[in-house]
This record gives sequence, structure tokens and C-alpha cells, in this order.
Amino acid sequence: MAIDINLKTLVARHRATDAARVRCSAWIVSFLVVCAFALLPWAVAARNVADPSLGAVVGTNGYFRDPGYAPAPAHHVIDGDWYTYWAGLAHVSPQMIWIDFDRTYEISRVVFGERRDAFVRSGLLEYFDGWRWSPVAEIDKTSPGFVMAFPPVEASAIRLTVYAVTAPSSWYNRVAAITQIEVYGERSIGATQPPPPACRDGRMGLNINDGLEVTGFLSRSPAQRAGLRFGDIIRSIDGVPVTSIDHAQSLTAGPPGMPVTITVWRHTTGRTLTFTVVLECL
Repeated sequence: MAIDINLKTLVARHRATDAARVRCSAWIVSFLVVCAFALLPWAVAARNVADPSLGAVVGTNGYFRDPGYAPAPAHHVIDGDWYTYWAGLAHVSPQMIWIDFDRTYEISRVVFGERRDAFVRSGLLEYFDGWRWSPVAEIDKTSPGFVMAFPPVEASAIRLTVYAVTAPSSWYNRVAAITQIEVYGERSIGATQPPPPACRDGRMGLNINDGLEVTGFLSRSPAQRAGLRFGDIIRSIDGVPVTSIDHAQSLTAGPPGMPVTITVWRHTTGRTLTFTVVLECL
């Protein structure tokens, strides 16, 4: 009888343990499912907008390229390789690097990768909203690499200004060596705007001065979404050299939906760029 009771007790305890394990497993699975659904919108929406495949372009005020050494140009920071790097010029102060996006994004996180033996000690991170540069945060650190999260801002470019670096004393070119810069945007601003009302004449949505320099953008500007930036100088429209503001307006007159090819010179990169702007109602 005693043995029978003990066996029943052991069986009951075993069943209770199994039940507890099942409840625990179910709780863990439920917790993971809730977390997955909570993070899914962020994971799907956020992406690295500092990506050349999206049209991002990087520029600097100088990079290391002395004979006998491997050059360290700016495009290394957006090539997806965490071993290649950009190194500035020691005689340029402050050293600066910036990334122009293909359009305006709402960004909220920047990730910097740096070499362990040469990294930024102090500097300033800024964003460009189409009109002016505004600070995101001042940088003051003692270790390489960092992740910076901040309240979302609408930006078409970011810029890092380097004030002080940590580099070996044996380096005659004492500079920061940045391996990668990733900028995460929650959504494209242009993709969330309501459709404009029907109209007869389409517009690009930008302002230019007598020097054919872009001085501003209208709300929901198709030109800004296409990639034009504040300070760009218009060279030609649909292959025709532009001579005046009136000439530019005549070359861009057309119905909504009409594509217009615009070639500009961008002073921040020193490059000639071509964009296709689809005229819209504004």
C-alpha cells in the first residue's frame, strides 16, 4: 500500500511538473510573439537611408591619399564594408564629412563605426532640413564608434564636423578613421503626404534666384523629393542650357505627371547631377 501511494504521489508530481513546464513554455512563446509584433512596424519601416543603392551621396572637405599608402576616400563610409574607412586630412581643420540622401526622410538614429586606433574624440553632428543646418548633438567620447538616437527630424542630409581625434603619435596624418555611417529613417516624408487637388498646370515646387541657384522648396515639393537640394545651381532642363528664371519656367511648363530632367551643379560635392522631376499640383 505504501509503495502504491508513493508511486501515485510521484506520478502526480510528474504531471504537475509537466503542466508547469507547458505553462512556462506557453508564457515564453506568448511573450516572444508580443515582442515580435511590437517591434515589427519599426523593423519594417526603419532602414538605412545612407545607402548608395537608394541614391545617397557622401562628400568631405578632404581625404587621405598620399603616395605609397592606400587612399581612404569618403565613399568607404557607405560601402557596407566595416573594414574600409575614410581618413581626413590633418592640415584641414575641422575635418568634415556629410551624406546627402536621395530625398527627405524622418531620421531618428545614426550609427558610426570607427577604427579603434583612430577615432573622433569631439565633434558636432548636424542635419540639413532643406533650408539650414541644425545640430543633433555634440560629441564628446573616449572610445571608438557610437550609436546616437534622437527625436525624429526631417532631414535631407547629415554632417559630422570633427574637432579632436585620438590617433597614434606615429601617424603624421593624425585624423579620425571612420569605417561606416548608417542613418535610419522611419519613413519617407513625400510618401505620406495626401495627394494634391487636381489642377491644370504642374509645378516643380522650388524657388530659384537670378543665378539659377535653388533657394527654397514649397510644401510637398516634387523637386525636393526627386533629390534637388538647397544651393544646387541649375545648368540645364531637358538638355537645354538655362539662361534665366523666365527661361527655366518656360522649360518646366506642363501638365501634372509630365517628367522634367534637370541637371544641376552641387557645391557640397563638386559634382554635376541629373534628376527627373515629375510635375505635380501644388
